[in-house]
Amino acid sequence: GDPIVKGQFNKLSDNNTSKFGSMMHSPTFLGDSRSNSHRAYSYNLRSRQRVAYFHNKDVGAFHFGPQHPMKPERLTLTNDLIIGYRLHEKMDVFCPPRATDEELMEFHQSSYINFLKKVTPENAKQFSAEDFNRYNINEDCPIFSGLYDYCQLYAGASVAAAERLASGASDICINWSGGLHHAKQFEASGFCFVNDIVLAIQHLLRYYPRVLYIDIDIHHGDGVQEAFYLTDRVMTVSFHKYDNGNYFPGTGDFDEIGTGPGKYFSLNVPLKDGMDDESYIILFKDIITAVRDRYQPSAIVLQSGADSLGKDKLGGFNLSIKAHGECVRYIKSWQIPLLVLGGGGYTVQNVARCWAYETSILVDTEVPEELSPERTNFYALFGPDYSLHPPLVGKVENQNTRSDLQKLAQQVLEHLKALEGAPSVQMQEIPSEMTKDAKNKDEELADSRGDANADYRYRRRLIWHDNEYFDGENDYDKDDDKQMMDEEIS
Repeated sequence: GDPIVKGQFNKLSDNNTSKFGSMMHSPTFLGDSRSNSHRAYSYNLRSRQRVAYFHNKDVGAFHFGPQHPMKPERLTLTNDLIIGYRLHEKMDVFCPPRATDEELMEFHQSSYINFLKKVTPENAKQFSAEDFNRYNINEDCPIFSGLYDYCQLYAGASVAAAERLASGASDICINWSGGLHHAKQFEASGFCFVNDIVLAIQHLLRYYPRVLYIDIDIHHGDGVQEAFYLTDRVMTVSFHKYDNGNYFPGTGDFDEIGTGPGKYFSLNVPLKDGMDDESYIILFKDIITAVRDRYQPSAIVLQSGADSLGKDKLGGFNLSIKAHGECVRYIKSWQIPLLVLGGGGYTVQNVARCWAYETSILVDTEVPEELSPERTNFYALFGPDYSLHPPLVGKVENQNTRSDLQKLAQQVLEHLKALEGAPSVQMQEIPSEMTKDAKNKDEELADSRGDANADYRYRRRLIWHDNEYFDGENDYDKDDDKQMMDEEIS
């Protein structure tokens, strides 16, 4: 067998009983390179990287509908925690412009974008059932007020972040509103209307020979895989629940490897329910390290969907926030230009916890686990533990046995071995004016919606629905549209 697989997976017990609990607070887990007691958590610490954060306060104010699991207000909760932990002070902060029609059409069909631009809840009856079927508009992807504005906001942030990364002005760029990986060229899918990831990667490909896309959402990154299935310029690697094709979107088996010039440049790691911390991290690091060494990416896009956490409303894994964050920490340690995006996540408090914690990792700052009214305007929503790291082990036992994971890793790594090596691409140099005028670009981004830094030193207004947050075992949504608005802190 492959020595990488043999060296790691033989450490796991047959019943996958995790020893992770005893390591959660160890120096190694927190990234202390002085301790190498467990190979799953060891790597070398490096110098601080320049981080840019892209967020528009308006993106959290949209509403898919009272029964819909996608809650954009999770983005406001996330931003609130980031401010409460004062992490914004360690980043360049931008309020990005909306994506233009032309930018969205760089990937999406013009007729589809024009449809999204025109349709509203008020005029929806003017469109035919054929239109709705053609563009896959349904209960998962409904028409709601401000739909096109929402698409422009989250996609614009990802495009702006990609521009910033390509300019060399930042080493890491973050857009938690992005990562909507299911949208296709011609249609919506899985709560995603436009694919900001594809748009961002398209921009990066103008300046980087090879882009590695990593997806740790519990759902397969099908829209991104499909977009780059025929090219070796992008390698897509998705770790997800598969359930023999019975789990949305039904794709992502290990034999989906790309075709033509893209053969073996799509890798999938299909998993079963209950994946635990230790199993996941060892599998992730074994595979993704081999990918890095073989593909030699010049830039990385990491989709950090939080629905792979334990106790997610639509998930089925048992990952803790610290384990999820360990994947981010490991990729960061490579010091390759990195774009970090959000994605799924439907227990909104845990989404906010996860992405705030991962922001702290990206800016090399340890934050207290205890939440307090001073750290968040939404303190009551984080009970009863009021912690950044609540216990998240779900009811589903780990159905991924040691032998299953060993076989899966061997299959994936065999596909990787089939590569002849990283593709050699004749690339144009980054235009000198792009680097030279990086400061001017920063100012343009900041000025597009007012003073960005000032924008993030204050809590922002949000219309949110207090009856739609996860409430432990008794999670439910009410049908009323009661709205609450928190007061802006000046």
